[in-house]
Amino acid sequence: PPQGQGTWYTSRDGLPDEQVRVAYQDRQGLLWVGTSGEYIYVLASPALRSLTRMGDTLIGAALCMEELGGDVYIGTSRGMFQWQKGRGIVRRWTTAEGLPGNEIWGVCADGKGGLWIGSDRGLAQLRGGEIRRYPKFKDGRMVQILRDGSSFLLANDRGIIRIDSEGQELNRVNFSKYDLSGDVVVLA
Repeated sequence: PPQGQGTWYTSRDGLPDEQVRVAYQDRQGLLWVGTSGEYIYVLASPALRSLTRMGDTLIGAALCMEELGGDVYIGTSRGMFQWQKGRGIVRRWTTAEGLPGNEIWGVCADGKGGLWIGSDRGLAQLRGGEIRRYPKFKDGRMVQILRDGSSFLLANDRGIIRIDSEGQELNRVNFSKYDLSGDVVVLA
């Protein structure tokens, strides 16, 4: 499509579920699309094609994605999955493996070979295959994690927290202190 225009993809184009929860573009330019069902699709221009039908493995709706070392990490409503090219899903993490919660709402590469993971019950970090919980940040669902230079912004349903690369809190904005109903909040 011309610059500034998009293309709509629906069930007529192959999506079995039109409720898209997450879209992620990897380093190769492929667009990964997670629906509210148990499917992940990859958009490789010009046609939509199914990566794999992961209904038996990828349990729950995809909520977020991040790429690390060529693998794609998929946060779902039932844990986090690691996908490898040519192998498919190779690992799953849940509370049984140390996550604070099974609904994974945010995933962000930490710049040191690991991932920050935001769940419905707090924050964790995956490094070297091991999960480390951060109990200090269990106050609310971590809905987004963004890298901001050498620090990270954690957005939850109570506000925004800035942490350093080791998980130490630098500052916090609690939305409950303000009447923000209907407002857009921009932090600078």
